[in-house]
Parts: sequence; structure tokens; C-alpha cells
Amino acid sequence: MKIVIGLVVAAVALFALAAWRNGAVRPDQPNATDVSPGACLAISDVEPSLDEPSIKINGTMTNNCSASFRYVQVTYKFFDESNSIVGSALANMAGLERGQTWKFQAFGLFPSKMKSYRLDKITAY
Repeated sequence: MKIVIGLVVAAVALFALAAWRNGAVRPDQPNATDVSPGACLAISDVEPSLDEPSIKINGTMTNNCSASFRYVQVTYKFFDESNSIVGSALANMAGLERGQTWKFQAFGLFPSKMKSYRLDKITAY
């Protein structure tokens, strides 16, 4: 009996490996979509809040895309007066459906030399 179970497990493992190599199963890659997240994920109501030594950037992201996303992340960068990067803040969550709105809070350490901040990147898949 143990030999039969071992053979079944080995057969399933070989089948899964063959499917993965042929591209049928790619657990390490997100589902492909034909949408560009930056074009249809809208950010609004952005408001920074200082509570030294941290900074919190509150905002709203709305999914105006034709697709839903399993994961979304928003990243901000902080700059000094010479426009050098001195820090960053990010927020992420699992699952943003079409038409849904997410009220995010991006957290980062407040660099004492920060003079400005801006949206760096929206990641979604």
C-alpha cells in the first residue's frame, strides 16, 4: 500500500512539474491583464500627516479598471531641498475589485530634511 501511495505522489509531482515547465501553471506569476494600473487606478484626497518620527500619507485609490486586482500597492518618495531621495512610504492591500475604493495610509519614517514628497509608483496585479 505504501508503495502505491508513493507512486501516486511521484506521478502527481511529475505532472505538476511538466505543467509548470510548459507554462500551464505559474504560481509565481500574477494573472496577466490587459490593463495598465497607473492609467485606471485613480488616487485622490492625498493628505500628509506628521507625527514625528513618522509620516502618514492618507489618500483614496479607486479602481476604474476593467479588471480586479489581487494585490495593490502605492509608494511615495520623500525629497530634500536638492531633490535627493531621503525616504519613502508605502501602503498595500490584498484585493481591489472593479469599482471599489480603498482608503489607504502610507507609512514611513519622517526624515528631518524632507522638503517635498510625490507619488512614486502604483503596483497592481
